[in-house]
Amino acid sequence: TTQNSHICLTIDKNVVLHALVSAFSFLRHSPENVHIHMVCLKDGSASQLKLLATNERITIHQVDFETEFKVDRHITKTAYLRLYLHKLLPDTID
Repeated sequence: TTQNSHICLTIDKNVVLHALVSAFSFLRHSPENVHIHMVCLKDGSASQLKLLATNERITIHQVDFETEFKVDRHITKTAYLRLYLHKLLPDTID
């Protein structure tokens, strides 16, 4: 049995288009055992990702996320979200 590889993209409303292009590229150019996790804030970005929702190699995770760290135009909430992926994604992913 071939083990799945996992790619994770963290997304907010500012990078949805870039994430869609990346996901389509991964799907087209990667082996069948690659699964993409798109973790997005509940800021409306998930509605734009519905185009991908029917693909079995993509899982869209919507999360409520607050951080006690400083958020500004240089370091976004989505950047901090990456530090918490181990808590947000399923335990079945290594």
